[in-house]
Amino acid sequence: MKNTELTLEQKLEIARLATDLTKAYVSAKIPLTHIAKDLEILKQYGNSQFAIFDYLYDQITEKIME
Repeated sequence: MKNTELTLEQKLEIARLATDLTKAYVSAKIPLTHIAKDLEILKQYGNSQFAIFDYLYDQITEKIME
């Protein structure tokens, strides 16, 4: 069964998880191109922490919605 909508609590938990993962990636100095293979994210945000967060948030949400 595929979920169609996330609750506010689920969205906040995903954001917290993505924030924690972003901090870990940034502190480990992992290049953004190895994380965000989607070049549209790089074009939209440039080489920034928000691009990492956005990518991780989308990936986590996608897995939950399966």
